[in-house]
Amino acid sequence: MTEPRRPGEPEPTVLLASGRADDDLAALWTALLAVARGDTQPDMAADGPTASAEHGVDAAVERMRSALGAGSDRILVVPVGVLDVPYDADDRAASPAWQGPLAEAVDRLRIAYPRAHIHDLGRSAGSPEARTLAKLVAIPSNGTPSMLAGAIARGFGGDPADLARFIERLRSGLPAATTIALRGSAVVGHRHTEETPFDGDGPGTSDLDIVAVGEDAVELWVPEARLLGGINTLPLSDEATWVAPGLDDARRQAQAVVRRPLSIQAMAGWFLDLRAVVQRQPYVILHAAS
Repeated sequence: MTEPRRPGEPEPTVLLASGRADDDLAALWTALLAVARGDTQPDMAADGPTASAEHGVDAAVERMRSALGAGSDRILVVPVGVLDVPYDADDRAASPAWQGPLAEAVDRLRIAYPRAHIHDLGRSAGSPEARTLAKLVAIPSNGTPSMLAGAIARGFGGDPADLARFIERLRSGLPAATTIALRGSAVVGHRHTEETPFDGDGPGTSDLDIVAVGEDAVELWVPEARLLGGINTLPLSDEATWVAPGLDDARRQAQAVVRRPLSIQAMAGWFLDLRAVVQRQPYVILHAAS
């Protein structure tokens, strides 16, 4: 396979994690995130998922083929080699030239190994979504790999494409200088006030609790919905669309991606950190403002 790259375009890096169908998706994400943070030997069981960072489409495809041939039947594919590639939403030619060949190679592997489940960005995800995931896995000190991995597995079914689409839908309605954090039962695995597990009442029954961090984000809420002088806000949800009507379309689009209730609050960053410590409400960052 020849990798088409434009002059000056960086060699793509693809993060891969592989395991068995009965492996918890969070375990695959934990291995992948550990490698993304520079730990080439994550603390995993000897017979558990493995992960690596492959440079180039050919190397990534060969690694996937080798894993599938050795009996793995679940693979995570997260391309991160797109951070330095310019992208204009109105110029599709600016998308990385190697993205199409990688998607086509994944399609061929799916045909060759029909029982395998390969989680990747797929054909429908454009360059912005690939960049979104690349930035997510590069955020330093974003909880522990296992905490972030558990949140991704619970809240987004472990699907990289759904995760990326969700973040992009939210970003479309938020000011550019907004950090997006996820907290609540999707992060800790159970409701804050009780031990009822996430989705304990059935698939899609637990909500996602999103915090939009930044002064500009607070301005999207009507004055009556701002609390403590704008440090915090009432949640925007299906039941309270009036609190931030200009953001509700983006919220509904993101909610449709995950097929579960979604609520959003705006909050000062220091207040989010305070609640994480005092009220024991840890959070993970899905998108860090530049």
